[in-house]
Amino acid sequence: MTLTINGEETQVPAPSSIGDLLRSHNIRPEIVVVELNGDISARSDFERIQLNDGDELEIVQMMAGGR
Repeated sequence: MTLTINGEETQVPAPSSIGDLLRSHNIRPEIVVVELNGDISARSDFERIQLNDGDELEIVQMMAGGR
């Protein structure tokens, strides 16, 4: 299926959950915020939320540091 992730079209196997997607990209779920089709997804739901062809995701990684 085709997803748009951070503005880029990406092919992923179906079925996939948000958790599956993060694992396939070696992204630790505890350090990201995921927005699915304009709504922020709760980290506790990453395994439960199934992705669908055409979904749009924004994955933002939290960074430490700064002043």
